[in-house]
Amino acid sequence: TPKPQVPNKPTTPKPQVPNSPTTPKPQVPNKPTTPKPQVPNKPTTPKPQVPNCPTTPKPQVPNKPTTPKKPQVPNNGNKVTPKAYTQGKTYEKTGKLPQTGDGSSMGMMLIGLVTLLLSLGLAVISRFTI
Repeated sequence: TPKPQVPNKPTTPKPQVPNSPTTPKPQVPNKPTTPKPQVPNKPTTPKPQVPNCPTTPKPQVPNKPTTPKKPQVPNNGNKVTPKAYTQGKTYEKTGKLPQTGDGSSMGMMLIGLVTLLLSLGLAVISRFTI
């Protein structure tokens, strides 16, 4: 049974409008997770053993006989100790490290946090830009 012929409509091609919101962004490939092939280090060729020159051991000459020193007796009469040591005093304030409540340590912590965030931001931006 012959199919009835439908007259062909003249179809005009639709103009292609680029849909920018629906176009997928180009995928930036992440760092490959495949392990890098292990390149063997330089082949370790055994160094040729240079035979040590047969040196005759020098005869140990006993040192000059020294007279035994008198044992040092602690000099209790003239004991000189710094006052700061005996009284348990700390030295100048400039020698101390900043403690965890000081304003200077808070400032240093803030500087460290800002630096950390800045470096992380730069790392993320540089990773995802083309």
